[in-house]
Amino acid sequence: MAASQADKAIDLHFKTHGTTVASYQLRSITSAQVKAVAKTKSWGPEDKQAHSDMLRHLQSGYIEGAVNKIKGGSRHSKAIVAAFVSCEGKSKEMSKILTTTQYSYYQSVWIAKPEVNDNPPARSSFNKLLTKVETIEKDALRESLQAKVAEYSEEELVGKLTVKEKVLRESLKTKSNSAKLKEWGVKQLEKIRKDETPDFQHAKAVAGLTMYIAAFDRDVESNDS
Repeated sequence: MAASQADKAIDLHFKTHGTTVASYQLRSITSAQVKAVAKTKSWGPEDKQAHSDMLRHLQSGYIEGAVNKIKGGSRHSKAIVAAFVSCEGKSKEMSKILTTTQYSYYQSVWIAKPEVNDNPPARSSFNKLLTKVETIEKDALRESLQAKVAEYSEEELVGKLTVKEKVLRESLKTKSNSAKLKEWGVKQLEKIRKDETPDFQHAKAVAGLTMYIAAFDRDVESNDS
């Protein structure tokens, strides 16, 4: 199945059945998102292992599909997937089990190498799935917050918002305040530039306000990343 067809199939599945997987389930046990879930749900060693096992199972499907598309790959894809699962995705361990050809196939579809193979197909497709799920979750959170803000007063909202909704609302307020401060800087810069008879160091004022405005641009970039 071509990547575009796979994307359409996933979109159709989500549209019909909703998201049947959470974004944290598509991330490594060492990621901040999974660590937060593990702490909240008091995961033990077995829970953490179950998470990793499911993640490898999901990833292996993308690896197998991509290897099968390589000429001669279908003869080796099952062995590659078996090694990936049993070694929990650890490349060094896999290299001890797989043949040179099999390992090269695995690397070509999954391991990113700058300038040589910076966008391996299986990894790219899996990351697209993660992005789709995260987008659905973010949109659902925004819609939930919007509905509650429209329905309840500020006093009532205190006991109605979830932790995630509170965090989102605070981040929106922060961005709103930043936008207002940046707007003030832009207006002041316009006034100073139009001042034909300044009684101050005009060039320094322009440079200072330009830096002030640029600082908010960087802040917005960091907030959105």
